Amino acid sequence: MPYPQEHACRLKDPKLFQSDSFRRGERNHNGKKYSVIFGRLKGKTKMTEQAYRYNKKTWSASEAGAHCRSHKGKFEAAQEEKKSEAAKDNKYNCECIECGHKITSDEHCADLKCSECGGQMRRVERPGPGKDKKKGKYSNVLTAVYGAVWAIMPEKLQAILDFIDLKVIGTITAEEIESITAKAPTKYKSVKGNIAILPLFGVISQRINMLTAISGGTSVEQFGASFDEAISDKSIGAIVLDVDSPGGGVYGVQEVAEKIYNARGQKPIVTVANSLSASAAYWISSSADEVVMTPSGEVGSIGVLAVHTDVSEADKILGLKRTMVKAGKYKTEGIPYEPLEKEGLAYIQSRVDDYYDIMTSDIARNRNITQSKVKSGFGEGRVVGAKQAKEMGMVDRIATFEQVITRLTTKSKPKRSKFAMRKKLELG
Repeated sequence: MPYPQEHACRLKDPKLFQSDSFRRGERNHNGKKYSVIFGRLKGKTKMTEQAYRYNKKTWSASEAGAHCRSHKGKFEAAQEEKKSEAAKDNKYNCECIECGHKITSDEHCADLKCSECGGQMRRVERPGPGKDKKKGKYSNVLTAVYGAVWAIMPEKLQAILDFIDLKVIGTITAEEIESITAKAPTKYKSVKGNIAILPLFGVISQRINMLTAISGGTSVEQFGASFDEAISDKSIGAIVLDVDSPGGGVYGVQEVAEKIYNARGQKPIVTVANSLSASAAYWISSSADEVVMTPSGEVGSIGVLAVHTDVSEADKILGLKRTMVKAGKYKTEGIPYEPLEKEGLAYIQSRVDDYYDIMTSDIARNRNITQSKVKSGFGEGRVVGAKQAKEMGMVDRIATFEQVITRLTTKSKPKRSKFAMRKKLELG
């Protein structure tokens, strides 16, 4: 179905393409511009033409139809626009995907370039009565995601990157974000009056942001504040960290892990991997007095990674040319608009190595083993199941969350691990 302002020429069925791969470029035929929709066929990596679009202000239906048929495409003339009350003026709200600059235009947003930075414009929905205007500028999110070092399961990071790409190219709306946003609890709750349960769910980040909102994730700042409150609360006799997280960014993780480790001896602190404690989440989990995991759970993914995405070839397809103006020798090192040079790659690798050393050193201290054993014997970046984790010394016991709570409320003693350094504490 074409846009109201455009004729369309379908070259290939869009169902054959990866849904998140579509990009829009521009070409010229006999002095008239037309748009080309590119995408990746399922199972392929090369960009392929899917359709042409012709602005009906410059292309008549007969001209566009002739061009389409010459390329063996299926032609469809522009349809009359059904105007809503909010769009009777026949104008489009457009936003630059690079700098967030907004304009209102008679022309379709995809045909426009930003007057501020030259970036591609995209259409944004006109807010209706009672709706708040979205002020977020997703270039900041791109910087946060692609410029960060992560302690997270690689497949979860890929899901985040896929989502961000969808948002930046405008194929997912603010309303769709709202509909899939999960709400994760951040404050502890007490069970039978004296056991505090602190949830550590979803993607971990230093502060609440769009990523933690989408995944129902946890801010380590808020988590640390709740932990401090539980430690200070004299009515709380023990603390349970209820963990179900693939990990997240490294910022703030070392600090909250240190906070938990230093609190040993004040009250019993028990982690329950219920059912996933991976990467940054395990870094935090291992700081407790005792680490328990559910029978079907997984722990591990101990490692650090960073991602650089080179979009220079995609920019060529879109007809974009970027000029970086900088001060500072390395200011533009690692930007996504050009291939990563060897020096830049080496620097990013050094950052990853530094964080990995800190992470494995902390886990070794927490579990009272050598750092080399953490690096070579704790899954080496893989998650492991309950039996293997117990044999490796990554956890102390295997039990359900309910069993842990029952044991704590009946004031039984924890099973001490030969692997972890423990202070003599009685539960309750």
